[in-house]
Amino acid sequence: MNPKVLICEGKGVFDVIKDYDNYTEFEWKDDCGYLKREDGIIVIGYSRTFSNIKNKIGLSEIIKKHLPVNQVF
Repeated sequence: MNPKVLICEGKGVFDVIKDYDNYTEFEWKDDCGYLKREDGIIVIGYSRTFSNIKNKIGLSEIIKKHLPVNQVF
């Protein structure tokens, strides 16, 4: 598999990737964010309380930005 986008459930998982991978872009704002790894893979993450996404609107905007509708399977 060669994913173009990875979505991490929870900020803890996102932080592990951020701490161990090299990246060229990074943004975290209002409990969600993304980074672009050097190999071009986009990693999206979000904070949650138990199973509830804290900022659903912000997360949906990040997903729309990095995963256009014509790429959704």
